[in-house]
Order: sequence, then structure tokens, then C-alpha cells
Amino acid sequence: MLGTNDLKQRFSLPAGDVDRSMALLVQTVMQSCSGPDDRRPRILVVSPTPVEEVGYLAEMFTGGAPKSRGVAEAYAGVAALHGTSFFDAGTVIAASPVDGIHFDAASHAALGAAIAEKIKGMDL
Repeated sequence: MLGTNDLKQRFSLPAGDVDRSMALLVQTVMQSCSGPDDRRPRILVVSPTPVEEVGYLAEMFTGGAPKSRGVAEAYAGVAALHGTSFFDAGTVIAASPVDGIHFDAASHAALGAAIAEKIKGMDL
């Protein structure tokens, strides 16, 4: 579930660069032999929740909210292209209204349970 920090204003990345970064990470893991029996590990690409420009982090993420709305679709495309599993965290939880980025304890628990269910369905 990487990519949220790429949306910071100081990086000035277009939305497409966020999914290209995920694609590079997926490709790197696919070349790894760190899975069971020294094989390629199974990959679950998890898109982060959309960010909100609120609270003390709002200025840091100026312009990030609209970009973040397309990350799930872009990551789903990366996963499909590389034949990996995909999960959209935004279908289960939302960013905290306090800072627009992080999650409260209940959200962490809900996300953990949802990802656990997704992993159970993966051919490991």
C-alpha cells in the first residue's frame, strides 16, 4: 500500500508517475527468489485510500487529493498487466478526517481483516 507520500506537493509528480513507481516495484519483486521454495513471491498490490487535504498535513498534500482519486484504478491496471492480485483499501476504509492521510484504530483493524480475507483467496 505504497504511493500516498508520492502525492506530496514537494515531489510534483503527475498521477501517472505514482503507478509507474508501483509497476517498477512489482517488476523488482517478480524477479526475486524470496518466495516459498526460492520462487517468485505472490504479490498483492494494495492501493492506498484517497487523501483529503485537511488538518495539519493539508499544505503538504496540496493538489494530492484529486490525483489520489485515480490511484486505485491505475494500480488495478498495474496488477492486471503483471498478473498479480489487487485490493483497493478505499473500498474498506477512508483516511482520517483529522489529517486526511492516516487511519484510526478501527480502520486499521478493518483493513487488516479485509486484507487477510483477500490473502486467504490467493493461491500461495
